[in-house]
Amino acid sequence: MANLSCSSSSFSVIGAMKTSAVGVEMSSECSCSRRQPPSCQAQKRTITMLGRHSVLATAKCFARRATNSATACRQFKTRNIRQAKKRFSAAAITSSMQASHRRLLGFRGRNLAQAFSSSSSIDEDGELVQPALKSFGGAQVVPTQSIRGLVKFYKSATHFYDESKQKWVIHLDDKPVRTPRKNVIKVDGEDLAFAIAQEWDKQVDRIEPGIMPLTAIVCAYIDQYPGCTEDVIVELKRYITTDTICFRADEDEERELHLQQRELWDPIIDWMSREYDIRLGTTQTIIKPQHSENYLERLDEVLRSLNDAELCALYSITTVCKSLSIGMAVIKRFITIDEAVAAARTEEEYQIKLWGMVEGGHDVDRAHIRVQVSSASTFLWLVNGE
Repeated sequence: MANLSCSSSSFSVIGAMKTSAVGVEMSSECSCSRRQPPSCQAQKRTITMLGRHSVLATAKCFARRATNSATACRQFKTRNIRQAKKRFSAAAITSSMQASHRRLLGFRGRNLAQAFSSSSSIDEDGELVQPALKSFGGAQVVPTQSIRGLVKFYKSATHFYDESKQKWVIHLDDKPVRTPRKNVIKVDGEDLAFAIAQEWDKQVDRIEPGIMPLTAIVCAYIDQYPGCTEDVIVELKRYITTDTICFRADEDEERELHLQQRELWDPIIDWMSREYDIRLGTTQTIIKPQHSENYLERLDEVLRSLNDAELCALYSITTVCKSLSIGMAVIKRFITIDEAVAAARTEEEYQIKLWGMVEGGHDVDRAHIRVQVSSASTFLWLVNGE
């Protein structure tokens, strides 16, 4: 019986050593659990000692690994710090900046060389002349570097007559005002030069081109015309097909708006028919209205009879009012600025009357249209000397 219990205890020890590395005192339960022989007690003490040794060995192993990990982390951080110091040292930064500067100068030099060799020329006065635009595209020239938001860099804006150029010029302190294409602003009339100088002189702390509408239209006139005349004519002819005053509200559903449109728009349609033999059709749907025969050919003749200043003013009014007929009525002085704004905003003002005005939306659009129409009309008055 004793040999059997010892054999059972031995099997238990082997299983414990295989399945666990910690030294937990195992109770070797055998068939003689009430009274264990000396051999079983000796094996129990041996198992306990082995367990304690395993715990100690395991702890030492973990401590050694932790020490190695900490050492590796310190070495890694030290190595990275040395590399960072080397990479971002003052000498390295200076060298990198110099290399970038050399690349930038080389890029600018190539661009300037190409610009002067391929597209620019010098006029009789020794000024740089930019080439005419190849395509108008229905938009004004955007300056390569906007001046919006720049701190006011001059003290006063003045205008005077340049005897050598036989033109009126505008100076900011002692330097001439230039267009986005670097052309000097030169105008024929003193009144127009005075108005442009006043726009520049009224700038406060920072320059805001949005409140200089006359300067904007004069710059477009100097930079683009007469080079873009053909493109402007093509663009303007697109507006006559879907002119704003040709689309009316439904007479039954929105009778009040329909009557307002007839009151404001019908005189302009009659005037276009009477003056230029172009009869514009109307519609109460989204279908394109039917105009008189050969209206595009007739309109082409009318547009080509206008001078550059009239075309410039007409384009500015047409694009903001979405109506070529309203623009023609303004530049030919058939309607006033107030009448043009009312005709362009008939439906929107009717909706404001019904549902109220959205601040920051409707009021801004109303001011924008008035400024654009007023500046174009004033520009034409001053250029023609009327």
